[in-house]
Amino acid sequence: MEPTFDSHQNRRSFLRVNASIPMEANLVSDDKKSDIRSIVAPAIFQHLNNNLPEINDPHLMQCLSILNSKLDQILLIISSNQQESASPSLRCNNIGGGGLSFLSHVPYKTGDTLEIKLYLNRASPLATHLYGKVVNSIATSNGFLISIEFCDIDESTREDIIRFVFECERHLIRTKAGGNP
Repeated sequence: MEPTFDSHQNRRSFLRVNASIPMEANLVSDDKKSDIRSIVAPAIFQHLNNNLPEINDPHLMQCLSILNSKLDQILLIISSNQQESASPSLRCNNIGGGGLSFLSHVPYKTGDTLEIKLYLNRASPLATHLYGKVVNSIATSNGFLISIEFCDIDESTREDIIRFVFECERHLIRTKAGGNP
């Protein structure tokens, strides 16, 4: 499903796009709510030492740097594949810098805090681990349309999501204009 513009964008603090994104959602228990913090994949692997030793041969250093970058991308893909396989039937319907919505068979209640894992696959792929409060839960014939507002999200993570939204918009505009997507 290609991303489309959200027709209600003028009523929100952040622009949103409709996009089908594999995701996982879990209810956060009351005792764990004080420990929540949203992160993106590069931060997930911060415990790994990414610093290469100082090497005097510039060609070898360049090769090692390229190899290091490729390994970072492999870790990102592995992380996202694990997230996708955990709950393949759950998909984000639309996303913006302030929150997202998705269709669920679980009847989450307004005010519930959810842990959200999703993989934003555009020019700069990101595996995200987010938290949000349910602001709306509407029963439909296919389940429940759940809308969440992100909470405890740092600005760099929000900017990564906004960057994803703009990349989707650029793709949509190019596709509509008949150019290369």
